[in-house]
Amino acid sequence: MRAAAGGDNVGCGDAYLAILVHGMTLGWDLATSGRAASRWAAAVAGVRGATPRFSDEQIDDLLEAA
Repeated sequence: MRAAAGGDNVGCGDAYLAILVHGMTLGWDLATSGRAASRWAAAVAGVRGATPRFSDEQIDDLLEAA
């Protein structure tokens, strides 16, 4: 997933790590965790600022394939 234009990369590394660890603690394999983490980090990078608010629907979509 590519980040949307107009965002910035502040917080995307932290977001990636958070979802990677989240997935691993839930028992997801590394590849699944990495894909979910990449989608989440791209979503964070697509908006301005380090802590965007996502709706429940957006969260479900970002973690759907995990």
